Amino acid sequence: MKFREFRIVDVFDVKNTHCILKEQVEFGSGEIPYVTASEKDNSIVSYVDFNSDFLDKGNSIMIGGKTLVITYQQKDYISNDSHNLSLILKDESNQSEKTYLFLVACLYKSLKPKYSWGNSISSKKIQSDIVMLPVTTTGEIDYDFMEDYISELEEERISELAAYLQSANLDNYELTKQEEEALQKANNGGVKYTEFRIGDLFELKKGKRLTKADMKDGDINFVGSTEYNNGITAKISNDEYLHPAGTITVTYNGSIGQAFYQVESFWASDDVNVLYPKFKSNEHICLFFLAPLIKKGKTYSYSHKWHLERMSNDFISLPTTPDNKIDFAFMETYITAIQKITIKDVVDYKDKLIASTKKAV
Repeated sequence: MKFREFRIVDVFDVKNTHCILKEQVEFGSGEIPYVTASEKDNSIVSYVDFNSDFLDKGNSIMIGGKTLVITYQQKDYISNDSHNLSLILKDESNQSEKTYLFLVACLYKSLKPKYSWGNSISSKKIQSDIVMLPVTTTGEIDYDFMEDYISELEEERISELAAYLQSANLDNYELTKQEEEALQKANNGGVKYTEFRIGDLFELKKGKRLTKADMKDGDINFVGSTEYNNGITAKISNDEYLHPAGTITVTYNGSIGQAFYQVESFWASDDVNVLYPKFKSNEHICLFFLAPLIKKGKTYSYSHKWHLERMSNDFISLPTTPDNKIDFAFMETYITAIQKITIKDVVDYKDKLIASTKKAV
């Protein structure tokens, strides 16, 4: 496939988005996406109800003005910053979702090397920017190729997902009676919570500093101060200070309060505390702990870090039995129920896409 350069403003209508501050809306009050320049969840932080005069058009691309996060927005949305840019294809006959998804990747590749936090994109700067796009033999933008390429990728990924769910025995998502009861109990306020000191539940160990210069390539997880990818920021072969699988990592610096369960041995950075359970644990029980740990972590900030001593002496709320002991059985059953509900959504999504693909064929 041949690619050539196009001026972005020749391909797209570009404008600044509206700006509605979060203080002006009520999160969770409606169905309109409230979009920021965040990398998480396709930049959608909540759904709101607001005056339609301030909506930016969906079926478009939004570029975070300060972060250069580039996302496809399917629905009409509200933006939190007028520095963000809205891009809509000038060619009205080729505005499918798949085409836009391909264009997101093209824009990332063309713009990422040029812009940074200190040199942010703007509606003025983008006037001279170019993007590399696939072309036909006559030199025109090949929208058909974009559509077909994304369709093939989607079909390939769905087939891989179906095979994985079957091989891992995850296509069985029927809830047991105990799991249904646990969900009902949680939803109806039937769970009693009691506070417990973190240091009484876990042995806390501080991570060890390892600079990028000292990192050696390998397949050992390096857990750093990030909120993404289960905390894993690199793969190394350094093995002098490894922590075992079955522990929980919590960042006390950087992305403060992000908690992850680690299924493999790992090296934790010095921005991370590692929690070793003092109780008989398993993956499901440890996963339950993540939510209360993250909730407690939100009370800290860059200027008030959640260091080892503070974390050890903090309290988190956990479900308890009538005799005020931690209800580990409920915690485990609740997590398995949530996992099955999530798996069901994934399976339903997979089946829907497979059905639509067969229909198209």
